[in-house]
Amino acid sequence: NKEGKKKTRTGGEEKMTTSIQNESESILYAADGITAVKFGRKSDHLIVSSWDSSIKLYNKSDQIDSVFSKAGVLDCEFLDEDNKIAYVGLDKTLHVYDFNSRKNDDFETSHTEPIRKVLYHGEKGLLITGGWDAAVKLWDPRVSDRKEVGSYKQFSKIYAMSHTDSRLVVGTKPSDVRVYDLRNLSVAEEEKDSIMKYQIRDIQCFPNGKGYVVSSIEGRLAVEYFSSGSDGESPQGYAFKAHRKESPEGQTLIYPINAIAFNKKYETFATGGSDGIVNVWDASRRKKIWKSRMFHTSVSALSFNKECDKMAIAVSYMFEEGPKDPVPDNIVIMKDVSETELKFKDKTSAA
Repeated sequence: NKEGKKKTRTGGEEKMTTSIQNESESILYAADGITAVKFGRKSDHLIVSSWDSSIKLYNKSDQIDSVFSKAGVLDCEFLDEDNKIAYVGLDKTLHVYDFNSRKNDDFETSHTEPIRKVLYHGEKGLLITGGWDAAVKLWDPRVSDRKEVGSYKQFSKIYAMSHTDSRLVVGTKPSDVRVYDLRNLSVAEEEKDSIMKYQIRDIQCFPNGKGYVVSSIEGRLAVEYFSSGSDGESPQGYAFKAHRKESPEGQTLIYPINAIAFNKKYETFATGGSDGIVNVWDASRRKKIWKSRMFHTSVSALSFNKECDKMAIAVSYMFEEGPKDPVPDNIVIMKDVSETELKFKDKTSAA
C-alpha cells in the first residue's frame, strides 16, 4: 500500500496528514501517554488528556487551547456546552474548566486516592466520579458550593464506569460489576461477581440503554443486558475472545482490550487493544464488521463524534512489556469512518 505523508506545525503541535488506502487521516502528536479522547456533544471539538498533566482542545486537527492540571490526568469529559470540560486524575480532585472565560473551578478534594473516571449526566446536570479509593461521588457544577452532593462506597478500586439515562454501571477490582438505579445509588440493582477472569479495563453502555459491554486485560469482551423486570425477557448475555493472534511459533498471543466506544447511529461498537488494532462489532448479530490496520503500538482510547462519521483513535504505549527505549510515539488519529466500516451488511440479502 502506498502511503503519503505531509507534516506541518499548527499552534505548537506537529500535525501529520496521511493517506492510506484512500483513507484521509489527521495525526496529532502528544508528549506523553494518552489517557482519554472525547469528542464534543455539539461539535467536532476533541479533548485529549495525558499523563503529562495536560488536556488539549482540538478543532478538527488544529489545537486551539489547552489547560494543565497539577498531576497526571486520567480522564476528561465535555459538559453540555463544548467550551466546558471536567477532568480528574492523580491529584484526587475534580476540576471544571471553561475555555471561554479561562476559569478553572476546583471542587473539594474528598477522594482519598486518584480519581480514575469522570462522567457527565446531561439530563440530571450532575458529574459522577469514580476513584481508586473505591468511592463513587456525585457533584453539581450548577451550584456555587463545590462540595460533593453524594458519596457511595464500593467494594474495591474503581477501574471503569458508564451510564445510561437511568442507570450507572461500575467496574471494580478485580473483575466485578455493579449496576445502580441513578435514583438510588445506595443499593446495587444488579451485582455480577467475576464477570471476567481477569481485570476489567473498560465499560460502555449501549446507546439504547439496554445493556453494556465490558473488556478485560485478557483479550475478552462480555456483552451484558440489564434485567427487564418481572417479565424476565432480557436477552442472554455472552462473552467472546478478541484481540488475539497466533505467534510464528504457534502460541496464542493475548492482548488487553483497553477501550470501547459506541457508534450511536448504528449502535455498533469499536474496541481498541494492545495489539494496536481497532475492531468494530455488531453485538446483536455477534459479528465483527471491520478491522483496522495494525498501528505501531497500543490503542489506549477511542471516541466517535456526534455525527458518527469520525473516530478518534489514541495510539499510546501502555507499558505492557515494561520500559522501551525509545518509547513509541503517542498519537491521536482522526479517522473518517464510513457506513461500510460501522454497519453490518448481510451479504446473502444483497441482490
